[in-house]
Amino acid sequence: DAKEELTKQPKSDVDALELVLQHVGEMGRYQKLLFLCMMPFGFFFAYVYFVQMFIAATPQRHWCAVPELAHLDMELRRNLSAPGAETGVWDKCSTFDVNWTQVLATLTPPSPDTPTIPCQHGWDFELVDIPYHTVVTE
Repeated sequence: DAKEELTKQPKSDVDALELVLQHVGEMGRYQKLLFLCMMPFGFFFAYVYFVQMFIAATPQRHWCAVPELAHLDMELRRNLSAPGAETGVWDKCSTFDVNWTQVLATLTPPSPDTPTIPCQHGWDFELVDIPYHTVVTE
């Protein structure tokens, strides 16, 4: 009888699965016990899988860190060190190549045509969209 059931052509994929499950055995005591035993591991691995979204997040607003400007507030540091004041889109990977002592004396940003250099001392992050430090910001 079971062989006849398996040799019949199923009408759909669902029917085929039903036939296979009937042959293999449906949800019994063993499957329920296995499910209950594996549930704690499922919760743990889900946490491990999703925690990366929180610890590896990169804040959208960041710019090159300049040690000479570290004592200033964040907005002034950005305005003085990051190119892009004229457009409002701050460069995230370069800073002005200037004498920072002179910039500190006047507290005026360098002109937009001042040469730039890649970040050499890491980045400053504005922790508004992500209000905590992550692996990226450390």
